[in-house]
Amino acid sequence: MFTTGKNLLNLTLESGKTLLIDGPAAVMIKSGKATVFGCPVNSGQRTVIREGKRAAFEVEVTASFEIFAGEHASAETYDGKTMPVAWSQIMEMLLKAEKSPFLTLVIGGTDTGKTSLCTYLANRLICLGKRVAVIDGDIGQSDIGPPCTVAYCIPSRPTVDLFELKLENAFFVGATSPSENPSLTIEGLQRMKNEVSEKSVEYILVNTDGWVIGDEGFAYKRRVIQQLKPDLILCLQREDELKPLLETLGCFSRVSLNSPVTVMPRDKDKRRSHRTLGYLKHLTGAKIRIWYLSEVSVDDCMFGLGQKPSPNISRIIHETLGIKPVHASESLNTAFIIIEKDKKIDQSLTGKLEENIKKKVNIAREGDESGLLTGLYNADMKFLGIGILRSVNYSRRILKIFTPVSKKPYKIV
Repeated sequence: MFTTGKNLLNLTLESGKTLLIDGPAAVMIKSGKATVFGCPVNSGQRTVIREGKRAAFEVEVTASFEIFAGEHASAETYDGKTMPVAWSQIMEMLLKAEKSPFLTLVIGGTDTGKTSLCTYLANRLICLGKRVAVIDGDIGQSDIGPPCTVAYCIPSRPTVDLFELKLENAFFVGATSPSENPSLTIEGLQRMKNEVSEKSVEYILVNTDGWVIGDEGFAYKRRVIQQLKPDLILCLQREDELKPLLETLGCFSRVSLNSPVTVMPRDKDKRRSHRTLGYLKHLTGAKIRIWYLSEVSVDDCMFGLGQKPSPNISRIIHETLGIKPVHASESLNTAFIIIEKDKKIDQSLTGKLEENIKKKVNIAREGDESGLLTGLYNADMKFLGIGILRSVNYSRRILKIFTPVSKKPYKIV
């Protein structure tokens, strides 16, 4: 392996060889042909590899490469192809499928090649004229949608990087790991599956997160499988780490695959960088937007924006806490109370209040809402985009949100 110490590198590879590039880099094929994850790359075509990503250029016709390398980029050449033969065999299985749409679920730990496999299968199917939907369920490292969402796209052309594709719709979970809200993540996966099933697609590929370790991780993946009822499960593993899960899957059709040796491991910093890039992409063009609470619907009791409590509940809150809150709201099972920034509430009073009103009590200070990530929907519950809540004026009932969504949303979650 050699790490590029220059900004520009030129090399030529014969047919049958592979050029492995770690980003950040841009690669131009000056002559010849290659494929990346099954995506044809021809002469004159420029391919960008993001930082923390790896691309394998498998040379089909002797090719000359011009590589513009960023800091920490690297290149390596291989004799032969790096895409596993088993992946081509999976393609043959998919093409023999009689059911339509045929749903394939990809599972595995972190950095086992799940996204690479989904990209490869989508590209191969698209090149054969098949209509494919890709659902991205990796809410912390999402490529198709913003972080904290389950999103899908229906690609019209092959791509080297799913990040380049435009999402069709998304479901806002509001967390970067399904461990924070497993049920809501599964609901998002199911809703996206139901929606794409009505889009006349022939194949549905579902990418998932890397949470497969431990009893809770296994239990979550079992719930995903039971809910989505995939026609085929592709299990990527380095050794036998998925064995305890696979033994419980019963009649579900599955294939175990070894994680490719060329998969690029990413540390926490690179994963955080990838997530930040996702936020930046989906906040491009954002401005502070102001909406009146009378004009939009807000989810449940988000920062005290739910239903005004009854006079009796308001009286009990005031008497129990000994202060008049800035704002209070309630839902069926929860009361949300906003107090002034400099006020303090004894924890025992919170417990006493819960006993008095028979509801869970959440207390926040004025200004705590700043920086909260939100999801915006239209009246048809189509995802419009994400936003960052800047402030809430409780007396005037005004929201300020930093978002690229210019049209007034119907619902904010």
